[in-house]
Amino acid sequence: MKIGFITLDEVIYAGGRSDDNSLYYLYNGQDYWTMSPCWWYHDSINYSAVILAINSNGNIGGFYGTGNILGVRPVINLISNLSISGGNGTINNPYIVN
Repeated sequence: MKIGFITLDEVIYAGGRSDDNSLYYLYNGQDYWTMSPCWWYHDSINYSAVILAINSNGNIGGFYGTGNILGVRPVINLISNLSISGGNGTINNPYIVN
């Protein structure tokens, strides 16, 4: 079993969008990091990597420098022969994995 931070593609597979979205199971009303980088920012004083984040409204596209404090969402990768026995992936009806 491998554990890491969530990536942008995993958020999209879970139902994330670039507009407000509180209907998918990853929505928690808080800003949180992905591990997907965007760009490198610098001005005459500051240098920072900019990382994609999910905004508190469930919107993909928060762009935060590494100096910001946000939550994280861990991901556990499962073996490929598991099956989903129920749920639709929403906050009120999450997937059930066998």
